[in-house]
Amino acid sequence: MSKVYCVTEPITYRDGIPTPLFDVSPALKYGDLEILAKHNNSMFASVPMVRHFRDKLKDFCDDDYILPVGDPVTIATVAAIASDINNGYFKMLKWDKKSRNYLVVEINAYGGQL
Repeated sequence: MSKVYCVTEPITYRDGIPTPLFDVSPALKYGDLEILAKHNNSMFASVPMVRHFRDKLKDFCDDDYILPVGDPVTIATVAAIASDINNGYFKMLKWDKKSRNYLVVEINAYGGQL
């Protein structure tokens, strides 16, 4: 089964209570959801975070997706690691406001054919 790797937990805190920022359930049609990082993780301690992401993404393959939620540096780090593990190829889910659905964006970081 495909996996959807959600980069950061999509929550915030309101009055000390964890509250969803938005609904990611439309991404479930692409596979099982796996959250890679808690919402308050920081890339300032990059070595442990990179190790954590490498471990979580070790089985990343052509069938999987990245759901880019959170800090742009963290999203870029996850995309770079997924690309490295999967020979430059990865897919991201991009939210389309008009259709209110995720669109698949295929990327080959090595510049080859998709």
